[in-house]
Order: sequence, then structure tokens, then C-alpha cells
Amino acid sequence: MWPFLYQTMGKIGPQAGNLLAGVLLVKYAGPSVFGQYTVALAVFNLIFGTISAALIIDYQRNGKKEFFELYTKHQFSFLLLFFPVTWITLVYLDLSGFSILAIGIAVFGLKFSDLLSAKFRFNNKDIYSILPRTLPIFAFCILLFLIKPESIEYISAVFFACWVVLSIASARPRAINLNGIRSALRKSNDLKPLWLSLLCTQAFGGIDLVLIGRLGSDESVAIFKIGYTFASFLMPIVSVLNFMFLTKISTYKIPIGKKLKFDISLQTLFLCLIGFSGIIFSFLIFPQFSNQLYGEIGGAAVEIVKILSFALFFNMVGTVFSYILIFLKKDKMVFVINMAGALIYLLLTILSIRYFGLVEVAYSMLIAHSVIMFFMLFVALRFLRDSWEI
Repeated sequence: MWPFLYQTMGKIGPQAGNLLAGVLLVKYAGPSVFGQYTVALAVFNLIFGTISAALIIDYQRNGKKEFFELYTKHQFSFLLLFFPVTWITLVYLDLSGFSILAIGIAVFGLKFSDLLSAKFRFNNKDIYSILPRTLPIFAFCILLFLIKPESIEYISAVFFACWVVLSIASARPRAINLNGIRSALRKSNDLKPLWLSLLCTQAFGGIDLVLIGRLGSDESVAIFKIGYTFASFLMPIVSVLNFMFLTKISTYKIPIGKKLKFDISLQTLFLCLIGFSGIIFSFLIFPQFSNQLYGEIGGAAVEIVKILSFALFFNMVGTVFSYILIFLKKDKMVFVINMAGALIYLLLTILSIRYFGLVEVAYSMLIAHSVIMFFMLFVALRFLRDSWEI
């Protein structure tokens, strides 16, 4: 029970901090600048964040805590390898070189905190996973309140200042060498199916934000980001449950039996309850304070939050079965399903932005997540059929 509570606090703290940071950024810098900041983070998560997430999942799946140093080296090498692509992308999106560098270094520290959390889980020291995730984001909020930055450059500098300590701690000199980069390239090849699968998930709350910014406006990005943030505000709990679920089932031997069936049923039940709670929040609670927090754009986000709460419900249930497929080493199947869902969503998103509006983009996400959940469920149960009677 305590490990779950500590890991949950380590996830909910940053989520609450990000919500507060969003409110402060809209208030002091305006919706357009908040939209630029959101797009910058989305691009870093798309290019570097996905391979880093794949690395962390692989670390959990292997179940060997002594691999932490090796995975830290891999993570830093990936940053060096992918930074030039990220730089070119963000320059194309009209972000300054200073902002790109500052946010990039900060994002590395942020991702390192997730790797630290996995290490603490293996060592049964979950309480230590709270501060590395939570302290920097609340420091960011405090500095935003004190400085009141009005440009993306000032915001980038503040963001950098809050995460740079973790970035320096993880970027050890022995990780910066040619052999380390070669080793990371070999690991990236092993992780390719999982990495590509996670890349597809960035269509939701990542690539879509970039498209909205290019085909629409930075203010539209801010509105959709607010909607997505509040619709997914319970996702940190889902993330912790899935994190502990994968850590637990990674100890099971194949073929598996009734014990895993019970774990899957319990996990699905928990996530359904969380999903329903999110829907209730989106319909009954968020509309009551949206205008007070964000002004007019808060009111514009209300309908989007309601639709996305159903989309995230399907997403939550689907993650259970995607992790089962990852446990079974069916990474390629997870990638194919996620890719199909991502392509459906991005196609519908482009059409919605050009001919309709943000509400239709939200419906596009609902359709895509429901398709992904159905196929994850169908394929996972098919692979598990030999282990028990369905």
C-alpha cells in the first residue's frame, strides 16, 4: 500500500504543479506564449521523450536494478543523438536557439527523474521518488509567480533553472564517450518496436498540438492543452498503477495462469473506476471553475474536456492490455495497433482543424482511442487464450 501511495504522490505532485504552471503562464504571458511553450515541450517529448520512455519501460521489464547506471548512460547518449533533430524542428517552428537549448537540458533532467523513480521502486524506497519529480515543478511555479515572465525566452530560462540540477547529476562524464553512443544505438535498435509504439502515442497530446499550432493558432493550442490536461488529470494514478502492474507481472513465468487473470481483472476494474471519476469531474466540476482560472479560453475548453474524458477512459482500459502485450514481448503488435490509431487520429485532426474546429478534434481522439482499446483487448486475449479458458 505504501509504495503505491508514494509513487502516486510522485506522479500527482508534478501533475498539480503543471496545472498551476499552466494557470500562471496563461495569466502572465498570455494564451499565445503558453501555446508556444506547450508546442516546444511536445516536440521534445516526441523526439527525445519517447525513446527515453521506452528505455524506462525496458528497465522495468528486465527487472534488474543493477542496470541503472547503464540505462543512465543510454539516456544521456540518446539526448546527444536526437538533439540536432529537435533543434531543427523547433527552429522551423520559430523558437529561438536559447529557448531550445534551455528547454532541452531541462527536459533531460525531467526524464532522468522518471528513471530514478524506477530505481527506487526496485530498491523498495518509493518514498524517495517524490522529491525528484515534485520539487522542480513547484520551484518553477514559485518563480513564475515571483518573476511573472511575459516571453518564451524568460519562461525557458526559468524552466531550465528548476531542472538543471537533475540534468547535471545524470550527465556524468563517463557517459559521454563514443562507446556509450554506440551502445545506445544498439539498444535503440532493440527497443525499436516499443519506441515506435510510444512514438505513435505522441499523436495524442503531442503531434496534434504541433498541428493545431501550425494549421490553427497558438491560442488554439492553449485551449486544447487545457482541455487535455484536465481530462487526463487522473492519468498519473493510472501511470502508477500500470507501472506497478508491469513490475509485478514481470516476475511471472510463461506460461501463466489464473494469477495473471486475477491481476488483469483487478487492474481493469481499478482503471474503469478512475475513468468514470474523470468523466464525472469533467461534466460536473471543471465547468464550475474554468472561467475563474483561465478566463475566456477556460470556457472554450469545457466542451473539449467533456469529450476527451471519454477518450481517456478508453485509453486507460486499453493500457492494461498493451502492458500485457509488452510483458509477452509482443512489442511489434503494440506498435501496429498504436500506429493505426495514431494515423486515424492525425488524419481526422487535420480535416477537423481545416474544416471544423477543436471540438471535432476532440471527437477524433475519442474515435481513435476506442479503436485502439478494442484491438488491444482483442489481440491480448487471443495471445493469452492458451494460458486459461476465456
